[in-house]
Amino acid sequence: MSSKLKNQTEGLSATELKVFSVLRHFNVYELNRLGKFLRSPYFNKIDKITRLFESFEKVLRSDGQKDLTRGEAWYLATQSDEYKDQKFRKLCSDLLRLIEEFLVQEEFDKSPLHKADYLLQAILDRRLEDLTNSSVRTAQRLSSQYYFRPASYFY
Repeated sequence: MSSKLKNQTEGLSATELKVFSVLRHFNVYELNRLGKFLRSPYFNKIDKITRLFESFEKVLRSDGQKDLTRGEAWYLATQSDEYKDQKFRKLCSDLLRLIEEFLVQEEFDKSPLHKADYLLQAILDRRLEDLTNSSVRTAQRLSSQYYFRPASYFY
């Protein structure tokens, strides 16, 4: 990429990125949970992604008082002065993928019956007889609490 084109993309606002527009839809509590999710080494092993999110989060929490260029976001994420547009876009894409995983996890956590079902499946697959009785009782208790069963209950 020519240095002139690189300088043009480096100066563009990061707030116009797809990942940033998605983050705008999150409330304060969701941003907090997403931050914890991204800081978890189980879900995210790349510190640059966490730092990129934190730079976006500061702008979001400022209620539009701050702006952030792509070059500034790159520097905050990588601590590197040399802006690399292709790598920055890859970093944003990786952050977006983790946000999608976070949304899936959030929906999964809302459904204790599905969690019990997956637990029973894991117990069956691994032949963990010691966990079978208590897990079956938990699943039965959760199932009996569903007065109006959604379609997903039957799948």
